[in-house]
Amino acid sequence: MKKLTLIELNEINLDIADSYIEKLNLEGFKKLKLLNSLKTNSEKEYELLEPWIQWHSIHTGLSAQEHELFRLGDITNNKNKNIFEHLDSKGLKIGVISAMNILNNFEHAAFFIPDPWTSTHSGETFWEKKISKFLNQTVNDNSKNEIRLVNYLYILLTFLRFARFKNYLKFFKLAFSSFKKPWRKALFLDLLLSEVFFNLLIKHNLNFGTLFLNGGAHIQHHYFFNCSLGVEKNKKQINPEWYVSHKYDPFAEMLIVYDEIIKEAVNLENRNLIVATGLTQELDDKAVFYYRPKNHEDFLNKIGINFKRVLPRMSRDFLIEFSSEGEASNAEKLLSSIKLNDKYFFLEPDNRGTSIFMSIGYDREIYESDKIQLGEKSIEIFKELSFVAIKNGKHSEKGYLFLDKDIQTKDSYLENGTINVKDIFFIINDFFKKSDF
Repeated sequence: MKKLTLIELNEINLDIADSYIEKLNLEGFKKLKLLNSLKTNSEKEYELLEPWIQWHSIHTGLSAQEHELFRLGDITNNKNKNIFEHLDSKGLKIGVISAMNILNNFEHAAFFIPDPWTSTHSGETFWEKKISKFLNQTVNDNSKNEIRLVNYLYILLTFLRFARFKNYLKFFKLAFSSFKKPWRKALFLDLLLSEVFFNLLIKHNLNFGTLFLNGGAHIQHHYFFNCSLGVEKNKKQINPEWYVSHKYDPFAEMLIVYDEIIKEAVNLENRNLIVATGLTQELDDKAVFYYRPKNHEDFLNKIGINFKRVLPRMSRDFLIEFSSEGEASNAEKLLSSIKLNDKYFFLEPDNRGTSIFMSIGYDREIYESDKIQLGEKSIEIFKELSFVAIKNGKHSEKGYLFLDKDIQTKDSYLENGTINVKDIFFIINDFFKKSDF
């Protein structure tokens, strides 16, 4: 029985990581570079360069135009069969942690913990349920700097159950320093999820196990300007000192944590390995401020929007559901008209009849005196929002793929050195040939 591990390092710029390998003595990355490597590409349109779109292409073998999944959370109404369902239906033992836009439609999965932004149920065990619960809350409420007390307990229990003693010091350093260095929360969570993953992968002797890690993408998006190596910056590409001190390099810290995870994956016995980034990022031209409503329901009520339900998504995005198309249309007109300091506050709404996908598009710093005007009514907008971060990185279609040398691929892939992200589906599918089931 063949065994394959897929590590999804979302959006990590492994080209920039090369500049740090010797300085930080990154043994895992050194081993990774010994594997077969390919560059990946995807759609050219920037609005399609979203991770939930491109990972769905990787998981289904379909382009964005073919799978038509454009919003995070759209998977609940999407019928595309992914690689996990395909292998599960053939009786292979699979396990998944946080892979984007995946529903729990499995019959035989050994474990399943969904991504924090998709409405689906986890696997049935105590650990799957509790890990899914604290992951959902901590990720979605990150901008509020808020973790519920019960979830601190579940994080502690998960740590005691799955973390290996050799990593205790790393966890303690990340945890106790994260109050002043918030990017370390994301690294703590990724390291903890990797401990859970490798434990369950070995315990269940999986045919196919997948781990999705998003902390690095978060760090690049919000701290890329602090890279000390490998990037060219202009004078506008500087984070203010109150946001993050220039003496810190969160990208380097991320590489040190990910190096341990990669080293663990590479050293697994009798298992093949694929590492993919899906996309990468480029430095933004200037600092872009990201905000998120503190309470989405209260915010919409104050604006005067009639809605049925609001579902927070990543960062500044959220989905509003309505009882009728008329309500949605009225809301779209109102939301599209709101300005702050002569700049539209929201990006153009994506109206699909009875739901609207919204993003806060205002990208400047917001001050206590700032107000949005709604007819004769004004709202002090500063009080309604949580500061998320300053955006440093924007998406790029370029990505990276590393494969064990005995994973068979088309000769043309290796000759060209570049493939489309959707071809990763076929590489995985071809790995598990019928004769090997």
